[in-house]
Amino acid sequence: MKTIFTIIFVEKIGEVTHFDTELMAKGAMLAASIATIASFVYSYWKYKRGRGVAPTLWKPNISATKVNSTKNILKELFSIALPISLTTALLVLGSNIDSITIVRLLKSKIGETEARKIYGIIISKVNLIVGLPVALNGAVSVSLIPEISRNVIKGDNQKLKRNIKFSVLITLLISVPIMIVLFFFSNEVIRILYPNAPRGAELLKLASATIIFSCLTQNISGILQGIGDSKTHLYAVLWGMILKLILNFSLISNPKILEKGAVISTVISNIVIFGIMFQKLKKSFDLKIMDGIFEKSPRNSLKA
Repeated sequence: MKTIFTIIFVEKIGEVTHFDTELMAKGAMLAASIATIASFVYSYWKYKRGRGVAPTLWKPNISATKVNSTKNILKELFSIALPISLTTALLVLGSNIDSITIVRLLKSKIGETEARKIYGIIISKVNLIVGLPVALNGAVSVSLIPEISRNVIKGDNQKLKRNIKFSVLITLLISVPIMIVLFFFSNEVIRILYPNAPRGAELLKLASATIIFSCLTQNISGILQGIGDSKTHLYAVLWGMILKLILNFSLISNPKILEKGAVISTVISNIVIFGIMFQKLKKSFDLKIMDGIFEKSPRNSLKA
C-alpha cells in the first residue's frame, strides 16, 4: 500500500506541476513519509487491540531458562538492533548515492535540465515500480524471523528446512513473474502508470533484473536474523554500497552508458549483496541447490 500510495501521489503532483521532476522527487519523499507514519499508526492500533489476547503459539519452559539481568538483556538487544538499524541506514544512503552522482556526472554531457529529468525518472518511476514486488515480499521475510527462531530453539530441523524451502518458493512466485512482465512489457507498464510522461521504459527494463536478487536477499536476511545473525546483512550492504558508488562514477561518466550506469550499478550491487548473503546461508545451514529449491545435505546438521 505504501508503494501504491506513493505512485498515485507522485502522478497527481506531476499532473498539477506539469511534470516538474524536482517537485515529483520531493513529492515521492513526502508520500513515503506519510505512508510510513500511517503504517506506524495502524501497527500501533493493532498492537493495542491485541494486547489482551492470550498467545496461543509455542512458549518456552520459563522454569528451565536462565533469567538474565536487565543489563544483559539490554546488551543483547542492542547487539541485535544496532546492525539492523545500521543496515537500514545504509540502504537509505544507497538511494542518496544516485542523488549525489547522477545529476553531477550527467550535466556536463547532456545539460543540467535533462540530467535532472533523468534523475526524476529513476527516482520517481523506476525505483518505485521495482520496489513494489520487494515491498510485497517484505511481509514474507519479516514473518520468517519468529518462525525460524522458534524452530531453532525447539531443535526442529525438519520444520526449519520446510520453512526455508517454502519461503524461497513464495519469493520466486512473487518476484519472477513480476520481473518477466517488467522486462518484456516495460513500455506498456510505463504508459499505463504514467500516461502523460511515458519516459523511462528502457531504464525500467534494466532495473527489473534486480527484483529477484533483492527479494531473495530479504528472505535470507530474515532467516539469518532468526538464528541471531544480524551482522551479515550489514556487511553485505556495506560492500554493496561501496561498489555502487564506484560503479556510478565509472559507468555514468562513460558516454556510451550515461544514465543507464546508475541502474546497472544498482543491479550489480544487489547481486553482490545477494551473493554474500547466500554464501552465509549455505555455510550456516549446510544447504545445497537441487532442482532450483534449497535442500538439506545428508549430514542434516544445523550450524549455529
